[in-house]
Amino acid sequence: MFRLYTFLSAVNLVDGSVRVLLPLLAAASGYTQFEVSVISFFLLIPWLAAPFAGAWIDRYGPSFAISWAAITRSAFLLLAALALATEGSGSYVFVIWAVSAFVSGTCDMTTDVASISRLNELSNSERGSVVEFSRLAIVQTLFGTLLAPAVAGILVDGPEWISLFPLGCIALLSIVVLHGQIVVRSVLDRDTEFNRPILQASLRGFRTIRENPWLVRTMLTVSLFNISSAASGAVALVYYVQQLSVPAGTVGLSFVFVGAASVVGGYLAPLLSEKFGFKISVIIGIIGILGNLFAPIVSHEFLVIVGTMSLFSLFAPVFGANMISKRQEITPAENRGSVNGAFQFAGIGIAPLGAVVGGLFATLFGSVAVLCAVPFIGLVACLVFRPWSLPVESDGLPERFV
Repeated sequence: MFRLYTFLSAVNLVDGSVRVLLPLLAAASGYTQFEVSVISFFLLIPWLAAPFAGAWIDRYGPSFAISWAAITRSAFLLLAALALATEGSGSYVFVIWAVSAFVSGTCDMTTDVASISRLNELSNSERGSVVEFSRLAIVQTLFGTLLAPAVAGILVDGPEWISLFPLGCIALLSIVVLHGQIVVRSVLDRDTEFNRPILQASLRGFRTIRENPWLVRTMLTVSLFNISSAASGAVALVYYVQQLSVPAGTVGLSFVFVGAASVVGGYLAPLLSEKFGFKISVIIGIIGILGNLFAPIVSHEFLVIVGTMSLFSLFAPVFGANMISKRQEITPAENRGSVNGAFQFAGIGIAPLGAVVGGLFATLFGSVAVLCAVPFIGLVACLVFRPWSLPVESDGLPERFV
């Protein structure tokens, strides 16, 4: 387990740095806002293929997927650095960045989906545990959200090839960490379901979710949460800078404090879950998420907003840790990869839609109107879908909830 967490720390640092670095390089090189958005598009578009990745993981195993993602990540970053170092690369540097964004996003998505199943395999519990998924959240936040932007900020000032080369080296070293766990060949499962074409098998996760009312309700809740968060984040960024007159650098620095609070929340999640149980823990996590959505409208003082977000970020990770743990418990082992992929599609894959819709409505009705509406959308979603309520089936009786 230690090797896996060390590996995930390294690749989250690499993928997070690439996610920040490539748009920064494009912006610093004088490319237009649209061209920079193209780079961001290629970074995010692979998440729409998460159901396909989940089916692939179910078929070949999470270790196989993690191994090939690790090899591809390191090889491509080093090749991209080599290509940028050659003379005449200036004429196609944007293409290299765009392709690097797509490959990095694909490796990031594959590793994210596969790591959930892999943690479940290595855990002493059949369904994994809140502790393990809390640790995963800590690793992702600490290395992918807090440290990665700092690394990108350092690398952006150097030549393009030097910017990518250290990240390629770290990705290569991450493979060494997995020594003894690398799997480059895998035997197909003999389940007749896996004899279907992989594209058809990618729908397996959605079929499994459809058969379980709680999975349907939680997927809808997670989708609305992520769309709401994306809309709020995109609108709030402009709101802080243009309407509250907060310097952009100060806004960026504030994310460090919020991210640090999320790391602490990852440590608190198992303790709260053990003390209060699933239902209360999920509600605590929901309060944390909704508190973050309400934060931009609690005050016109930016320090108060940041303090509010940091406070509620202590509790938000409790939601994710409990939901993922329970999802692993009730999902058949042969379908976990597909279900995890479907959830990532419904969560991260469609999140950019929230940013676009939020920006459109902010243009029509103003930033404050959107920032006020978004948290109520999340609140209504919780009250309608009740993710804390687990279905209980009794012989001859209709489904009820507890």
